[in-house]
Amino acid sequence: MSKSSTRQDSWNKEEDELLAKTVIQHIKDGSTQMMAFEKAAEILSRTSAACGFRWNSMLRKNYQGEINKAKEERKNRKEKSLRTSSSPANQLELSMIIEYLQQLEMGDERTKKLEEMLNQERKEKESIVLQLQEVKKKYKYLQALLNQVQEVVMVQEDKDIITVCRNQ
Repeated sequence: MSKSSTRQDSWNKEEDELLAKTVIQHIKDGSTQMMAFEKAAEILSRTSAACGFRWNSMLRKNYQGEINKAKEERKNRKEKSLRTSSSPANQLELSMIIEYLQQLEMGDERTKKLEEMLNQERKEKESIVLQLQEVKKKYKYLQALLNQVQEVVMVQEDKDIITVCRNQ
């Protein structure tokens, strides 16, 4: 996690919309979703894994129409570019396609790493929850012990008062 990223628990509507806008723009531009998640992570001060998880688990289905439209725009732009371009430009398109495929391959590796990190975070959370439960048990025990000590002290004080009164 970079210095600018901070863990946050809940997403708000504005963050969801910014994430969606960023992903859809990257789709239009022919970029990868991983790059979109990294860009959104910078803006939202979250991890790219959190952005990817949010997009895939909660938002993607709500933006299917915009995704299809963005893909169609990208396709039309590329087709227009191919019709109006000369042979050297076609070579440029081929190099862009190769770069895109390489980025996709890297994205798969990143996704696997992110999934591993997410699983590790889940395991750590489970461990912390168990530790918290143990601390709560110990707290209850100590609270009961404190109550017993206070009762003993009160009984002793009562005895001391009675003794003082008898001696007077």
